[in-house]
Amino acid sequence: MGAKIKVGTCGYGRYQPPRDWKKNFKSRLHAYSDIFEVVEINKTFYKLPMVKTLKRWREEVSSDFEFTLKAWQALTHQTSSPTWRGKKAGLTPIQMKNFGLLRPNKEVIESWNETKDRGEALQANICVLQTPRSFRCSLENEKNMRQLLSKINRGKLNLAWEPSILPSNCIYSSAWTKSRRIRLQL
Repeated sequence: MGAKIKVGTCGYGRYQPPRDWKKNFKSRLHAYSDIFEVVEINKTFYKLPMVKTLKRWREEVSSDFEFTLKAWQALTHQTSSPTWRGKKAGLTPIQMKNFGLLRPNKEVIESWNETKDRGEALQANICVLQTPRSFRCSLENEKNMRQLLSKINRGKLNLAWEPSILPSNCIYSSAWTKSRRIRLQL
């Protein structure tokens, strides 16, 4: 028997349910979940929703519906990234300096814990770590990634790494050998 493939989208906000959907469904998410089996919550990348909101989303769908979520950008993107535009209010100077690039520091670990709390509220199986173009294939980035991922408590979340760029130096660099590319034992 082959592997099961689930079909869904990144976000459900653009899903256009049938005209009379409100007669049969409590929310757009509920209508979406009637058609699709999985959704990737991208909102968590930009700003973490409240846990109670995510618990409500979980309650709106069937138990076999699957959520995945994108990790909060505080783990992966420095605050100088354009993705932080309009989202820095309330950050401390230490957070501004230490967020991003999967660095194994207190602020990034706390950001993971906040992300994990959201994943648990959704009963998500997968959390996507989307690294920016600036996250190059280097020994320092590999070391940081390994250290961070060995320190955090993942709970039941599986991690997926989505690099924004995979330059040829990753593929052929002596720093990133074939075994590292295929199986980053994280």
